[in-house]
Amino acid sequence: MQLHFDLSYFNEKNQECFTSTIAPGWQACHQGWKHDGLGLSLAWSITPHALGQRITIPQNSLKETGQNRFKTLTVLLENAAGHEGDNGALFLPLDTGMVCRNAGKQEREYRFPVFCEREWDIFWCNMALYGWQNNDGCTGVVLEGGKFDCELRLRTNWGDAHEYRIDPLYLIREWPGDAIQPGDISLFLGHVPERKYTALAAWFRKYNRDVRQLPSLQEKCKDNPALAYSMKAITVRCRMAVKQLPCVVYEQKPDTQPPVHVYMNYEKVEAIAKRYAEVGVGPAEFCLVGWNYGGHDGAFPQLFPVCEAVGTEDEMRHAGKVLNECGYRLNLHDNYYDAYSLAENLDLNDLCTDDTPPYHMPVHGGGILGGGRAYRLCGKMALKYQQANLKEVQKRFPEFSGAYFIDVASLICSHRCANPAHPETREDNAAANKQMLQNLQDIYGVSSSEGARDWSLPELDRAYMLINKPGNEKTYDYTDEAIPLYQLIYHGYVIYNTFRSGINAWPGSFDYLWNLALGGMPTVYYHHLFNPAWGASSGCKNDLNTTEEAIKDDTLLIKQISDDIARISHLQGVIMTDFIRHGKSVTETRFENGTRVFANFGETPEEIDGISIEPMDFVVKESL
Repeated sequence: MQLHFDLSYFNEKNQECFTSTIAPGWQACHQGWKHDGLGLSLAWSITPHALGQRITIPQNSLKETGQNRFKTLTVLLENAAGHEGDNGALFLPLDTGMVCRNAGKQEREYRFPVFCEREWDIFWCNMALYGWQNNDGCTGVVLEGGKFDCELRLRTNWGDAHEYRIDPLYLIREWPGDAIQPGDISLFLGHVPERKYTALAAWFRKYNRDVRQLPSLQEKCKDNPALAYSMKAITVRCRMAVKQLPCVVYEQKPDTQPPVHVYMNYEKVEAIAKRYAEVGVGPAEFCLVGWNYGGHDGAFPQLFPVCEAVGTEDEMRHAGKVLNECGYRLNLHDNYYDAYSLAENLDLNDLCTDDTPPYHMPVHGGGILGGGRAYRLCGKMALKYQQANLKEVQKRFPEFSGAYFIDVASLICSHRCANPAHPETREDNAAANKQMLQNLQDIYGVSSSEGARDWSLPELDRAYMLINKPGNEKTYDYTDEAIPLYQLIYHGYVIYNTFRSGINAWPGSFDYLWNLALGGMPTVYYHHLFNPAWGASSGCKNDLNTTEEAIKDDTLLIKQISDDIARISHLQGVIMTDFIRHGKSVTETRFENGTRVFANFGETPEEIDGISIEPMDFVVKESL
């Protein structure tokens, strides 16, 4: 295989320049290219595998013998290009998966960070995978080495040939003074003869099993009763207290921090659990949000003393005991991404510092939240805070069990840290987050976080959401259709709520039914809508409040959700193999054990294969 590359480099004046190995001056050598005039060269190797082949570009093969320095390297794979109107398509790892058909697009170029966004975007990549479909079938490409410093370059209707293609673009260095990013670049390619994305998903499942040796939930839950319980449980989040938003004090001190607004106390948590048990709500994992010092996002990484405006530690422990007696689990919400100057245990030297000139400026994290300006902890340093906090939580709350939640760890983009005391690559940052999730598994048997980017597996067990809301493909001119590519690869490996707008989605609504059809587990949230900046446009719609009357009435609705979960929870550890649309109204989700789930999004009853499905409802058809 002869590879070609597009390159950018910094010249002797630190100007960014562009070239390609098809340009004059580049000479082919054995599995490599060199340009004597530029003083740049590189090489690669190809290793066959039963599932395809691996292409490796060793870091030490990137030679710079003159004054020019590599900036980016884009790998141009053979047979990767389609053309306008050729009936081909590209598969993007955005959201749960997007299709870009080779037809009707403008001539444009787009770049999608895989896991390395500089600015947060609600339309993000969940997988280090892309692919394409042509007359020969489907080809999949797994980004292995270098994936944390990689973007995908999409070109539509490009040039005189009207090409459609996706190419991985690697950030070799980002600034003239940068060192080359450590580690080799590697890509794993595989081909299947079928012209459908479900076949591509099956190939990637084999890759996960044989190459990554990724354990499934069924394997992980053996001798792990906490995970087995979580696979059957509804997540019930309880927002306890939050400081005033929008925030008015950016850099807070104990005597200048705003008071918290109390949404609910532990008596309310107990009342909800007792009401659930009374009407027969099934397994449930309660998560306390804003129980800590300063309330939700109030003073991380400081957790103690607890926010006594909502209750004392004794009252927290009593709530844990009551929930256990009701047959439920209780655990906590925590955060090691954001840090606030209010925190007494925070060493400012542990903050992540910027890797762009001028260096060594503390990096802001999640914006301006309850605790004021949120700074970003370096991942390596965050581990010591988590370990100390978890030790204290275990000592103070032995009654707590189940899916302990750390915010954004499995969702947020990976970052570099330029602090000379603890420099961190993006891959290091991801490794630190994986270790934090592993620490939760070691203690509680279950780890839970906000998203489910595939680098976080198998350390992640349960995800708050996969994407923001359905329908994102309608917003962008390069997407034609959203597909459940992620679910066809990772259902059975992680428990997930499919989208943020599925939180507090009620039976009979599109979001609720669509979440179930895609293998998701519903999530309910008391006092979800706490931030006035968030609303329907952010994917947030319904809320649950905690008046005595609301708890009584809403529990009947949650009982219905719990009953629906009981119908599908046995499928959480089962691989999803196909997703079929029957006309405009009915979807069919197929699982490896032969079970089929039909969902009817129409206004009238439908019948498929002798199975009747009522409007806005679903039917689980077990295999014979």
